[in-house]
Parts: sequence; C-alpha cells; structure tokens
Amino acid sequence: MDNKRSRRSPQQSRSRDTVEAILVATARVLVKDGFEKLSTNRVARVAGVSVGSLYQYFSSKHELIEELIERRSEAMLQDYEARVCGQELPVEESIRTMVDVILDSRRLDRELASALSASGRSSAAPNHLREVQALLTRSFMAHRHRLQPQNLELAAFLVISSIEAAADSAVAGRPELLEGGALRGELVELLVRYLVRDSANESGVRPAVSQAQSA
Repeated sequence: MDNKRSRRSPQQSRSRDTVEAILVATARVLVKDGFEKLSTNRVARVAGVSVGSLYQYFSSKHELIEELIERRSEAMLQDYEARVCGQELPVEESIRTMVDVILDSRRLDRELASALSASGRSSAAPNHLREVQALLTRSFMAHRHRLQPQNLELAAFLVISSIEAAADSAVAGRPELLEGGALRGELVELLVRYLVRDSANESGVRPAVSQAQSA
C-alpha cells in the first residue's frame, strides 16, 4: 500500500503549516546530524510540535525523507515546465535546459542533497522522473528525423539518468562542479553526441578530433 495515501493529508491552513514546519525541521536535522540520528522525536522537538501531531501525518522517519524527496522532485518538474513553457525546443536546447534544471536543483540546496545522498536515498522521486521523461520524449519525437536512437523513450530515460548520476556524484565528491559551466557544458556535449546525427558539425558542439589534435 502506498504510504503517502495511508497517512492523513493536511487540508486546513493550520495543518499545512504544521506539515511544513515538520519538513523544514526534518531537513535541518538531516543536514546537521545525518540520517542515522534522524528520529521523529528529534524532528518534533525542532519543529516545536508534539510527537503525536507529527504522527498524524508521518508514521516514520522514512516517510519524512520520502516527502522531502517528493517535494524536491515536484519543484524540479515545475522548474522544467516553467523554463520550457510548452515550447518545441531544439534538441540541444532541450538537453541544456534539462541539465540546468537538475544541476540547479542540487546546487540550490547542496547540503540537503548531500545529506540525502549520504542516507542512500535518491534525490528524485521516481514518479516525477517519469513525468520529466515523458516531457523529454515528446520533445525528442518532434525532432526524431535528427536523432540517432530508435527508442526515444529509452533515450530520454538514459539522458535523465546520466544527468542525475553526474549531479549526485558531484554533490557527493565534487560540489564545486555544480558552480560555473564546465560540468554543464560537458554533459550537454556528451548527450548531444549520443542523440544527434552528425552532432560534431552542429553549432555549439566542438569536434572531438580537433580537440585531440590540440592536446
């Protein structure tokens, strides 16, 4: 059974405020003390609510983490939709937008992303990743004549998984890569080369041969 459906959902403004306070406290405890020391009792103290109030909405620390991840993922999806705004973007721009959205989601809350990574949890909820994948697949469909992969749904999955993996690795070991454009540029080039026929000749993508000769 879906845990999110089994627990009480906040309907009134006061209830929503309580849930928000609980989740903010969860993030603070997770960042400060790590997943192993995270507990519902500690979260309730930091949030300034009773443990009984917390249990009205969350039955365990695992549910607290799941809700944090769900909210972060929903924000990432909304960010992507806002940047695309229903436009039929060129493939290169679609990839660049996806790279920016995922890396920005880690950069803007790096400490929480790092704490989630250390806890062994993915930084993104599967349902929201599937929604983003569906959006990217539709974008690819509009330009399929330019693309090398035959299975565009699989291609979208690989693109998003690759960016997510690079983002999580940067959070875990090279957080400075989330700043600036070096990682972003390399990811875009890597993925455009995978997707687009004759991508070495596309505007904005540097030829690998000339780079090797200049090394």
